[in-house]
Amino acid sequence: MGTTANLNFTVKLNRCISKIASLNVSFKSLYKFLRISSIFNFRNIILNRLKPIYLKEVSSL
Repeated sequence: MGTTANLNFTVKLNRCISKIASLNVSFKSLYKFLRISSIFNFRNIILNRLKPIYLKEVSSL
């Protein structure tokens, strides 16, 4: 009886560990995605701020 209970506990523990590991992977990929999207967002903000300045300089030539 004790061996079966230990085996059952081990199986449950392994499932729990694998769920935590997959959750960790999804958090890492989410963080990477957010980091990349924030870089592109920052780039777009900078370009949108510089575009009117650039157009004004070009039109004054």
